[in-house]
Amino acid sequence: MLELFFKINAHYRLSFKVGCYALLRLIVFPTRWMLGSIALKGRVLCLGCGYGVLETLIAEEYPEARLLGMDTDEKRIKVANESIHGLSNISFQVGDALKLGTNESFDAIVALDIIHHLPRESQESVLRGLWAMIQPGGELVLKDLKTEPKWKTDWAYFHDLIVAGRPINYRSVEFYENIFKSLGAEISISYPTDFYLPYNHFLLIARKSN
Repeated sequence: MLELFFKINAHYRLSFKVGCYALLRLIVFPTRWMLGSIALKGRVLCLGCGYGVLETLIAEEYPEARLLGMDTDEKRIKVANESIHGLSNISFQVGDALKLGTNESFDAIVALDIIHHLPRESQESVLRGLWAMIQPGGELVLKDLKTEPKWKTDWAYFHDLIVAGRPINYRSVEFYENIFKSLGAEISISYPTDFYLPYNHFLLIARKSN
């Protein structure tokens, strides 16, 4: 974890506040597993990037990718733009990535713990809209939380309630799998095996055929 923190610090001028945020994010997020499970290149949209902490690591790990981090929080995007340095393949922009529409296209879209913060009734339509923005041969990288075991879901709910607030709507892995199967995607799903905190992470990668 400290190795990843120092990697962030090499490309990001961490204030005390953001440094604490980055350290806590690395504690609860299985970052090494996530970075080792993906392979990004081309134009990549990162949803709800916040301060851009994890996105900085992705940009450092995959120099062939051109990352656009987007978030509706102007203050966080301002901090990200003022803090990032030494990486030419990442930029940050204020905006709602979920409202871009199909006139935009990307080689990959990365959604890290974002979908469960959407209203339950809009989750499927949002995913289908994101899928429409992905180029043939591209992929959607979805990291979220499972709905079992229940005690882990209850723990994650308490965490999200304190950190981000409502809405909080976890869905089963099968919910996401069925959506992308109906879109004709090639799907791979993985779970961290060396992570010991009480969070039920999963990673789904949906690939679009050429």
